[in-house]
Amino acid sequence: MKNFIILISFYLLPLQLFSQSAKSDGFDFGLSFGSVFPGKIQAADHIDFKPSETYNFRNNQCLLIKGMADYFILPYLSGGICINYVPIKLQDTYDIGLNNITINMVEADATIKGRFWATEKLAFKPGISIGYRQTFSSFPDAREKGFCLNAGLETQFYFWKKIFLLFDIGFFTQSYGGVQDVVYVRAGPVFYANIGFGMNF
Repeated sequence: MKNFIILISFYLLPLQLFSQSAKSDGFDFGLSFGSVFPGKIQAADHIDFKPSETYNFRNNQCLLIKGMADYFILPYLSGGICINYVPIKLQDTYDIGLNNITINMVEADATIKGRFWATEKLAFKPGISIGYRQTFSSFPDAREKGFCLNAGLETQFYFWKKIFLLFDIGFFTQSYGGVQDVVYVRAGPVFYANIGFGMNF
């Protein structure tokens, strides 16, 4: 966690310094719900993921709850945070007891997004995020931590003053992580689609 906080501090510092000489365009806040689609998850005894020592899984389609907050340092550029929650169900092809458990994934990311207006009411926000992911489960070997790198495209339709309908599509990845002293885990791309509401202040 300490390394994650240091990483985010270095990530946000240039945005904060740059924003002192740039005009802010306020905050976006949003909450959305949707689905995570089946994707590839790998577990191995060694970090090099040798084929002979790697277990390949796929997650079943499952719920995604996502909250986000973006601060516009420029009308077309924002830095922010997002929180993701996913109750994961795995397709266990190795008969090691993962079919009947829920792996609750919680993720906190730092984000950077652009914003492009198609009309006065329609905006597109492509972005990337990096962050920290942790899973919680009744099965000890499924409690893992990881570094995540994600990308997405957010579409906003303003239907009343500063309130907008939110559509969000993208994918999750995990480049590094695992269960300490047990297994290394990597994943992705795992695609998702969400819908929700937001507001600009």
